[in-house]
Amino acid sequence: MNTQLIANSIVVHIKLHYQSVLDGSWDWQDGIGAAPLQTDKGSGAVEFDKIKNDAVMKAAPAAESFAVKDAAQKIGKLFGKDLNRADELGYTSMRERFQASPMTITRCENLINDSLFPDEEKAAMEKELEDITEAEASRMIEYLYPNQLDKINAGHNYSQTDIKNKLKDI
Repeated sequence: MNTQLIANSIVVHIKLHYQSVLDGSWDWQDGIGAAPLQTDKGSGAVEFDKIKNDAVMKAAPAAESFAVKDAAQKIGKLFGKDLNRADELGYTSMRERFQASPMTITRCENLINDSLFPDEEKAAMEKELEDITEAEASRMIEYLYPNQLDKINAGHNYSQTDIKNKLKDI
């Protein structure tokens, strides 16, 4: 966003844009970084005639790097927050954090059992349920729903809800 010279340091302010892996929305986080300009030994902070020739060339990229790091750490643990902490905290992995709920898994199991797919394919889908996220389970439900066995036409044991759903489809 901007770069400034404050005393004998370059200060960079950036806006880091990122896309959420959960819902695809875009967000941003500000970051600020600073790096000192190298000066001759023993010179003061505002003695600009003592600044080394390549000081800006070295300090500007360093300040930008610190600004990006600052913004990324503010996003969360995944991007380096708490990276150098001495104490260890019990963080769950991103996958564990978004694990499918038991209710969603039960719905998937019911849809798999009532699907038209061969037994081998059903077994493979059931194996996927062992470590599935909520988003993956939703995609599985969308895939399974149109491929369901018609219990009424097949002569299987059916409920009043099955009859009601069949009448809606007609």
